[in-house]
Amino acid sequence: MNDEHLIMKNSLDYQLCRSIAGRDCGVCYLIVGLEPTRTLVVDGKLHRLAKPKAKNPKHIELLNERVELLNHTDKEIRRRLYTACKGGINR
Repeated sequence: MNDEHLIMKNSLDYQLCRSIAGRDCGVCYLIVGLEPTRTLVVDGKLHRLAKPKAKNPKHIELLNERVELLNHTDKEIRRRLYTACKGGINR
């Protein structure tokens, strides 16, 4: 892993995003990590911290908001996404 990848990973952790393609189009997620060709996202419901969903970075829209997690639990993620995305989990 090179230094640019590490810097990018640190700057996107816990960034809010919205899916713009696929079956989950319109769903808000929280970015929890990056892989070389995928972005790892969670919603605290179907895609939990233990098993994040890998999305193509082209298929997500970054929202200009970061979320600070205190307990790093799925319940906290669901709460933060709900308030940040105005009722955001569309499932």
